[in-house]
Amino acid sequence: MGAAQSQEAQRAAKDVRSLSNKKCGMLQKAGLDNKAFRKRFCAVYDMHLYYYLTSNSNTAQGAINLHGAHISVSKSGTMKIETAAFIVEAGNEQRSYYFVSDAGDDVVDITKPDDEIMRIRQKAKLADMKRWAKWCEAEACKTYTPDLRRKRP
Repeated sequence: MGAAQSQEAQRAAKDVRSLSNKKCGMLQKAGLDNKAFRKRFCAVYDMHLYYYLTSNSNTAQGAINLHGAHISVSKSGTMKIETAAFIVEAGNEQRSYYFVSDAGDDVVDITKPDDEIMRIRQKAKLADMKRWAKWCEAEACKTYTPDLRRKRP
């Protein structure tokens, strides 16, 4: 984790959860080296997507800078975040992150055929990832603007 991210990583999950205006929950994140998806508690706040081992973790595993990022969701429901896609600045690493939702995994209905259950689960996963992408896109579009109301001497 770079120096720019280390300060963000010091925020506890419970603090970010309360500040994120309920833009948080469990996602599965693919690792940079180990491509296996692992469950992480995630929260979108202050132009970052924070990810933690659990919702009670005191330190983030990482904080993805969403400023200038490109966010997309595939038909299969995988969200891809390409950091620094539009803005290149010192400390803003260019990298792609991949997330999937486990929404719908708890859907069980013995009266429905398995293929229908799979469609219901996939629809729930896709809807959940579109919601996350919307949150991330809103943060990615934010920019610093000085307070123009301040009186000049």
